[in-house]
Amino acid sequence: MNFRKYLVLAGVTVFAVAGDSMLSHGMKQVGAISLHHLQSVFLAVANPWVAVGILFLLGFFATYMTALSWADLTYVMPATALAMYCSLWSRGLCCMRTSAHCAGWELH
Repeated sequence: MNFRKYLVLAGVTVFAVAGDSMLSHGMKQVGAISLHHLQSVFLAVANPWVAVGILFLLGFFATYMTALSWADLTYVMPATALAMYCSLWSRGLCCMRTSAHCAGWELH
């Protein structure tokens, strides 16, 4: 594999972690949303953290599809596994900095 392919796989990881983290942070700011009030749905998407998180997840989807176009799933899945681990780790760090209790999260 050449440098460009490694860069795409790194993009899969970075875009997934950043998108998940930003979307999670934005939705915590927005709070509960009822489908009976569609205005709250549009206001949630208008939150900058949610909007940027969605853009990063679109970047993840584009890099993931690019990686799958030239590589087997066995090459791409480790990048997504790393993204899930890093996403879990970053959410654990965010929980540790707040007063919220993170049940079942023991990260060392």
